[in-house]
Amino acid sequence: MTQDPLTQEQIRNFVLPAHGNLAVVQQMLAEEPRLLNEKYVEFDETALEAASHVGNRPIAEFLLAQGAPMNLYTAAMFGLED
Repeated sequence: MTQDPLTQEQIRNFVLPAHGNLAVVQQMLAEEPRLLNEKYVEFDETALEAASHVGNRPIAEFLLAQGAPMNLYTAAMFGLED
């Protein structure tokens, strides 16, 4: 059985809280794991990029632990050089 594609509204409702609301991010990802790496087109960012560019380490760490791929914003936030 195939699932309907995620809408930009669903993705927006996940990416925006990733700037600062860990509880919402955790709840939404538990309910819809496909949100993890989706990009919100209007802001051109994933939830991990959203958390990282505002320096929200707890959300970034959670998303990385769930399997989100490391990106430049996140590496810079963690001070990684390689």
